[in-house]
Amino acid sequence: MALHGPNARDVNRVVQQKPRYIFSFAAALFLFEGNLEAANAMTNSAFRLNEQTEDINLLAGRADALYLGGQDLREVIPLLQKSLQLIESRLAQAERATDNKIRSDLVRRYRRARFIDRLDLAYILTQHGLGRRKIYCRSAT
Repeated sequence: MALHGPNARDVNRVVQQKPRYIFSFAAALFLFEGNLEAANAMTNSAFRLNEQTEDINLLAGRADALYLGGQDLREVIPLLQKSLQLIESRLAQAERATDNKIRSDLVRRYRRARFIDRLDLAYILTQHGLGRRKIYCRSAT
């Protein structure tokens, strides 16, 4: 699909070289419209482009898409754990930065991200544990 016009070359380059941006933007638009199923499909498509990604936002988005899609929590947990590990690593790098303004902004952002990921992971792990307990209790009766 080739576009023509003043910005066509830039648009074609983004579509061909950075399709993750297109999927992520489409997911945001679908979420804005309240179409969760389509947003999840876009996030999943973006993730499938590189399942070894170290993009924190994409990992968290994929975890959310799987969770909201009702997938097995054992698929969600590793994504949140990987995201948290990346955040911890980047936080350590930010804390070593020499520019005070950059360091304080990045440290604040990564600490907030770490808090959110820890909260999400605790919630999912608790839910996973309760689900296992319910199964165990049912089989014991």
